[in-house]
Amino acid sequence: MYFILFKCIYSMYFRFNPLTFESQVNKLKQIAQSENLTIESKIIEYIITITDGDLRRSINLLQSVSQFSGNLINEQIVNDICGVIPMKEVGALFTKSKSSSPLEIYKLVEDFLHEGFDSNQLLVQLTDFIIGSKDISDKDKANFVFKIAQSERMMIESANSQLVITKFLCSVRQAYLMN
Repeated sequence: MYFILFKCIYSMYFRFNPLTFESQVNKLKQIAQSENLTIESKIIEYIITITDGDLRRSINLLQSVSQFSGNLINEQIVNDICGVIPMKEVGALFTKSKSSSPLEIYKLVEDFLHEGFDSNQLLVQLTDFIIGSKDISDKDKANFVFKIAQSERMMIESANSQLVITKFLCSVRQAYLMN
């Protein structure tokens, strides 16, 4: 009983400071070098970004990637293992939806999902794309992110992911037609 109480009190006052991005890059470079892995600095930085700055997850991802790819590690292999969709494809889907008909959007989403991309990951990356875009107004960003949240809720409630994503992209189309 006292041990548990001590652990709770101790953990309330003892916090680790997060590692700096640079120290994580250096640690992963050190590991890659000791394992004779060929990996560019930008790929190491990409791994850290994907894992949200969690060094343990970054090391585990580096290990997983090296087991599947051998000594040469590139962005495509990291994306394939993590299930990350290349942002240029996410951006292309978003851009195409602005000027496509609802039926064309449905086919775009169908083709996109048939390539094996995860619908939940697509919504996450669409959010990142929208928030990071300089071409979308703040008002539209807020509107789109709200609609993505609604889409995620519908998918959690077992709605058809293809229809949900199509509905969202049709709302993007509608917003651009109104402008």
